Parts: sequence; structure tokens; C-alpha cells
Amino acid sequence: MKYPSILNANAHASLVLSTGETVLVPKATPQFRRWSGEQLKNTYGGKALIDISGEPLFAELAILRAFERDGWSGVWVDTFGNRFRTIWEGCGVDLPPEKKLFLDRLNLACNTRNGCWDVFCWRNDEVVFAEAKCLDNDRIRSTQVRWLEAALRCGLKAESFLLVEWSFA
Repeated sequence: MKYPSILNANAHASLVLSTGETVLVPKATPQFRRWSGEQLKNTYGGKALIDISGEPLFAELAILRAFERDGWSGVWVDTFGNRFRTIWEGCGVDLPPEKKLFLDRLNLACNTRNGCWDVFCWRNDEVVFAEAKCLDNDRIRSTQVRWLEAALRCGLKAESFLLVEWSFA
């Protein structure tokens, strides 16, 4: 799998499934610039803002922008807000019908939407789920490992996942 250059997988995260099997998930460790402009009114409880080409973005949207610049389509799967986002403001977007069916099948296999990874991207027949984690401040949750496990049972490969452990430059 070829990820965007800023998200080049330079390591692997070892995730232990309920079966005891260890899965090596590609991991990128990008550094972003902190947003220093005017603060957003709503930051989802204080989420950090990243400066991407003069635009204040949460990490999930910064990751999405990297994939979009590389020719991918995608969304931030905002489970907290119960919507798909391509921008912060607004009510969300609809997935293309075939991508919605695909994601619904994965959620059904897991028996929940909780744990779905943050960013869902697609290009031709390829799909990637990326999870944003702030270095030293955030960890993969057990629900995310269960969701990964269900997706692997549905036929996805570990390379269809990317852990993005980001920090500020």
C-alpha cells in the first residue's frame, strides 16, 4: 500500500487481537505545525489544531487532506458527532452508496460503529482506515482493536490500516 508521503509508514504497531494473535499495523509518525491563528469557537472539548496550508484542522482532517492531495477520496468518521465529515463546519456528508454498504458490512461484523477508525479513504479498489493518535497523549482503545479484528475477518489486510501517531514540530 502506498500512503501519502507525509504519512509514510516508517514503523509498525503491534496490536493483540482477542485470539492472542499479534497484528502488525503500519504506523506513520508525522510532525505537524501547531495552529497559531484565531481559535475556533468549537474545538470538540479542546482538540488540538494543526496548521495545514494556513487552515486550522483537527488531526483527523489533516490526515484526510494528505490522502486527498494524493488522489484519494475519504471522510472523517466522526463517531462522537455521528456523521461523516470532510470539513469541520457543517452537518456532514453522505458516503457514496457502495462505500456506505461496505462500511455498514464492517460495522455489522463488529456489532457496533464504536471503534471504527477515524479516517476512511478509498481510491479505485483500495481502502484505508487511519487512526489519529497524538504521541504520548493517546492510545489505541480496545474497541478499535475489536473493530480492526472484525475488519480483518471480513477480508481486509493489515496494510488497509494506518496508525498515525502525530506530534507537533
